[in-house]
Amino acid sequence: GYVKDGQKIIIPGGTKQIYNQPRVQFAFSSDIGFTGPYSGVSHKFPWGQCTWYVAQKRYIPWGGNAKQWLSNAQQSGFQTGKEPQVGAIVATNETWYGHVAYVEAVNGDQITISEMSLGRGKIGYRVLNRSDRKIRGYIY
Repeated sequence: GYVKDGQKIIIPGGTKQIYNQPRVQFAFSSDIGFTGPYSGVSHKFPWGQCTWYVAQKRYIPWGGNAKQWLSNAQQSGFQTGKEPQVGAIVATNETWYGHVAYVEAVNGDQITISEMSLGRGKIGYRVLNRSDRKIRGYIY
């Protein structure tokens, strides 16, 4: 038979190739095999960037570099603030373009974040002090 566009194929015993670089300049997570609750519905961001990763975890209707996300979120009707919450997006000033990550846990004075950084396409976890000067704010 014929394989239709978008149809999933399962190959018993098959393995999946790991992509170290994007296949396309802009990709939804489903294009490269990473699935999240907002895969394919958020604004498109360059694969492997922090913005792309967070857009797979949360619905993001705006575009722009990470340093623009706090103002873009406010303009889109999202709440922002200075208190960490699980599931919030944290915006930092760690690079010229800014940086965003996903808050996984809040424990006293520390937050645990998951992130993708510097276009490498690798997900990492870090613990930050909630009063860290790098933190610009949170998007809820």
